[in-house]
Amino acid sequence: MHAAIAARPRAAGGAWADDFSAYPVAAGLPAGWTNRYTAPAYSIESNAAAIGGRWLYINGYSAGNVLKAWSMDAAGALVNADVLAAVRVTAEGFYSVGVIARGGGGIGTQTGYAAALGASDTVLLSRLEPGKDPQTIASTAFAHAASSTVYLRLNVDGTSLKVRAWPATAAEPASWLIEASDVMYAAAGWVGGVQRYNWGQPRMDYFAVNTAGAAPLP
Repeated sequence: MHAAIAARPRAAGGAWADDFSAYPVAAGLPAGWTNRYTAPAYSIESNAAAIGGRWLYINGYSAGNVLKAWSMDAAGALVNADVLAAVRVTAEGFYSVGVIARGGGGIGTQTGYAAALGASDTVLLSRLEPGKDPQTIASTAFAHAASSTVYLRLNVDGTSLKVRAWPATAAEPASWLIEASDVMYAAAGWVGGVQRYNWGQPRMDYFAVNTAGAAPLP
């Protein structure tokens, strides 16, 4: 079991990771994380299925179908980053849960790049733009069973954007599901999780980022 790391690098080379296991079971976003955009009802839950025995539940129903995001404080502002998260949903839905890099702005002025689970067994790469729904750069098929953990990896390096997704029960594939490029956002921004529509009671039970290689698996 990995302890939560909210204030120091996990490994040399600029890597951070958090499996939420060190936080008490309680309502609210835990210390070391910052809410961005409209706030859902966060809570830390205990569950034997979670990687570290606990996960972050993002209940967005009270906030409505608007963009929600939460960032890892320790990572700070990054330009190039490899972001990894373990997530699960009880049912498919458009933009049910994902990860974000180069995040910025506020409610209605959001910016950044995001990879998220989509409807009809898809994964999406999107650009967040002020005053708009997430703008899809690319999407591809990705079958994911309800209530099963999957990994999402988003790699942002210069104008290169890559996305990989796979079931937690399988080995990480060597190939990327999505490879694209975009020039809109080049400045440093925060990294974290993202959610748009209130589908599937999303949980996140591991998050990692690395600036010098792949974000580590748990």
